[in-house]
Amino acid sequence: MASCPFCRLAAEGLPAHGLYEDPQFVVILDKASLGFGHCMLIPKQHVVEVHELSQEKYVALFLLAKAIAARLKATTGARAIGYSAFGGGLPQPSDGDGRSRLK
Repeated sequence: MASCPFCRLAAEGLPAHGLYEDPQFVVILDKASLGFGHCMLIPKQHVVEVHELSQEKYVALFLLAKAIAARLKATTGARAIGYSAFGGGLPQPSDGDGRSRLK
């Protein structure tokens, strides 16, 4: 979706602040970080919220998160790794009429 910043990022490939890419996901360090090492795992399939992924992709996302967390903890020396899954904080895509597709 052209108006989605995450779809644009996935289409353009791994940016300079990227950590990982495979056919399903991109992992980047967040430029507007909540803290040192804050990463975003972004599905290449456009979804507004993570629960909209298929069961297979949802499981793959969290298996990737687990692998990234172990590496991140070892690299940064963090005492703990936390997870947060959301999508509602971004402007919602519309059907072209300016109204959100969400009801």
